[in-house]
Amino acid sequence: MNNLGPKIKNLRLEREMRQEELAKLLCVSKAEISFYENSKRIPPLNKLIKIAEIFDINIGDLIFENQSSTKDYFYF
Repeated sequence: MNNLGPKIKNLRLEREMRQEELAKLLCVSKAEISFYENSKRIPPLNKLIKIAEIFDINIGDLIFENQSSTKDYFYF
């Protein structure tokens, strides 16, 4: 999960979304998004699930380093 923060930031930037917008969708503060993106905090599971839904990705692709070995295990 070492690159979780940068993944969240890249997903957000790819969609031209501001931290404030993501924060509103997750019901957290902009500061909390900054903490996630800078790997100062790990989002709780319910927020990880919501992030995966927002960006329409598999949660395994979001949280695991080597996605190819985990892709088949995490579908919601």
